[in-house]
Parts: sequence; C-alpha cells; structure tokens
Amino acid sequence: MTVVVGRLSAATLDALADALERGVLVAPLGLLSVGRVVPATETADALRLLEQLQASGISDSGVSSTLRLAADARRAGDSRPAPSLVWSDLDIAGSRDTSVVCRELFRSAEKAVLLSTFSLGHKASESEEKGNPVLKPLAQRMHERPGLTVRLFVNLRRLVHMAHASEREVEDTFLVWFRREIWPWDTVPEVYYDPRSLSTSGEDSACLHAKCVVVDDARALVTSANLTEAAQARNIEAGVLLEDGMFARALRRQFESLIDRGLVRRLT
Repeated sequence: MTVVVGRLSAATLDALADALERGVLVAPLGLLSVGRVVPATETADALRLLEQLQASGISDSGVSSTLRLAADARRAGDSRPAPSLVWSDLDIAGSRDTSVVCRELFRSAEKAVLLSTFSLGHKASESEEKGNPVLKPLAQRMHERPGLTVRLFVNLRRLVHMAHASEREVEDTFLVWFRREIWPWDTVPEVYYDPRSLSTSGEDSACLHAKCVVVDDARALVTSANLTEAAQARNIEAGVLLEDGMFARALRRQFESLIDRGLVRRLT
C-alpha cells in the first residue's frame, strides 16, 4: 500500500477523498469509474489503493480520512527541498562542491554551528598565513556575529612519542598545535573530544569519525570529507546537503547529548 500511495499526487488523493464523500465512487470499483475522477496516468494505482483500503475493512468515511492524511503528508514531502549531492574533486555529474557548500554554510550562520571531523590536519608553508583555510570563513563569521555559538567535535589522538604522557599533557599539546596551526584567530569555538581516543588499552579505545556540519538547526551536511583542504579539494569524497530542520535538529541533539551525558570532554 505504501508503494502505491507514494506514486500518487496529493491532488489525486484529495480527488479520491472528495469522490467518496460525495458518493461518486461506489462498489464495485473499476478503471472506468475511477478514471472519471483522477488523471489517466494515475488511474491504475488509484484503483489499486482503493481496493486495498476497502479490503482492509475500513468504512468509506475511514478511507476518505486516510486519503486526506496521505495527501497532507505528500504535500509536506513535496514542499521539502530535495537532498543535494555534495562531492569533492573529479566532478563529472554536476554535483555541488564540498568546499563551496562549507563556505556557504559558514557564511550564512546566524545563531549556531556544530561541526564534527576526524582530522583537522593542516600545516602552513613558510609563505602562507597560519590557520586551516577550510575554517577561515567560519572564523570570519564568528567575528562578524559575536553571539554565534560554534561547537567543534574532533578526534584527539595519542601520538607515538606521547605513549606514556598523561591525558592533560596530550590535551595541552593538541591545544598548542590547534591555536598555532589550525585556529590562530581571536574568537575560538568550543572544542570537544571523546576521551576514549586516548586510551592505552586497545579494547577501550575509540575514535570520533563522524564528518558533518549543522547550521542554525536548518541545514546539515553529512559527508565523508574531513575539515581539511586535502579532503575538500583533492580527495574523492561524497556527501549530502539536507535543508531539513527536523533532521538538522536531530543531528545536533545527538552530538549535544554526548556533552550532557559526559561522554565527551571539552578542551580548555
């Protein structure tokens, strides 16, 4: 039944409900009687749907109400922007570019930005200014919008030469690198990591591998690309941009629940 409903337009579903309520459609139903109510291209599916609903024992008024609900759901789905394919490098299908989408998201932010990445890897050459170029538009937006809340979730690794260092020493080393090479700008985001990534026990270790951006509870990018220049300009990466407030809020809440439950730690 769900498959058949998905093929019918909201206008056809409403027309069927109207016809039932006015007594125009009565048993036994056929292609001819249904065809007088709906477009020829949808007649067969409309007849199949009516037969399935009536066979379930629902009254005509119940069938009409069901059709109205299906029409409303269809209109809501039609009004929601379709997902956009986001791609890095070697684009041959007209998809949106990862770096362009990220810049647009950052520059449009008004209230809150949530980011998650496995890697931030960047080291400027002697002739380059410091700072991860992927994150620079976000830093500029934070300067323009002092009230903008930015939360960055990263994967913090224990490097080989720090095998026996304390967690605080690993955190401090990361923060020095982060402020020198990645984020040298004045306004700094909140930075969180999963402390399990520093575990010296293989069984207990874990990594934060999610790559996504959520802006203002309205738009969300979920991608395989890290927040690095290599991932956004040279690697082959795939993602999806969703302009869906319900999804964006759900994704943001998922990450913030990690904070609320003490499962991630804020770097200070």
